[in-house]
Amino acid sequence: MLTRLMARWRRTPRSVKRTALVGIPLGGLGFLAGLAAEAHGFWDNHAFLTNVASSLVCFFFALPVALLVINELQQHLSQAAAEHRARQRASLAGRNMVDTVMAPFSVADPAQVRAELLAIKALHHEMRAQFPAPAPHVLATPGPIPAQHYQNKLIERNRRLEALTGIPVSYHAATTNWTGGIIESWGQCQSAQAIAADCGLQWPERATAITLAGELPRLGRGPQEAFRAVPFTHAPDEAWSRRKAELPEVDRWIDAMVAILDVLPGLRLAPQ
Repeated sequence: MLTRLMARWRRTPRSVKRTALVGIPLGGLGFLAGLAAEAHGFWDNHAFLTNVASSLVCFFFALPVALLVINELQQHLSQAAAEHRARQRASLAGRNMVDTVMAPFSVADPAQVRAELLAIKALHHEMRAQFPAPAPHVLATPGPIPAQHYQNKLIERNRRLEALTGIPVSYHAATTNWTGGIIESWGQCQSAQAIAADCGLQWPERATAITLAGELPRLGRGPQEAFRAVPFTHAPDEAWSRRKAELPEVDRWIDAMVAILDVLPGLRLAPQ
């Protein structure tokens, strides 16, 4: 309690402090002097002087108290207005962030997109298992050519992604600036977070902020760019190695996106 009172006193304007430090002691001295005069019968038959003295004592007490109360009310109103602005800014930044992240997808529900991405990831794992070996090994293998199995899974995976985004995997111009927009929106969220913290509000939750800060840089590109793959041909070893090395990147992209979708609804929550 004493700590809170001291903190409020430190926030009190200097002019109000001066008035309180001068007026309250003067009022106290006037009150004590009045009591002493009353004990000696000074106020007998001096009604006018009694009224004047009482008014002055009341004035010395009332003015500082009134100023302190008005100052406290102003601080509360100012703090309430600042919190309202912080909540509005956080709400706007959160909605903008959610809309930006969900922009490439034809579904607006993060949970539904998350489930579909996990299904696509399972297809991608099957596709990776069917990734064909370099040409000499493929030609020496009896039975069906593994490249065909790979192509079938690739086509199925891309079909699911195109259904999710509404954009062919081969066409990625529409999402070229997607990650740039996300970084910009996250910057706005961080600014809103700092303003909310100044007002004593927590937004977003600590776990949400940590997850987004760690996973957003892992996206790197939009869905179409992340999943885009040239149909397999019996290319030289260098091209084959490069294409095989790109397959795990899709897994990493999906993992990052799923982690972001898990915490994304938290940005819609109002600061507390």
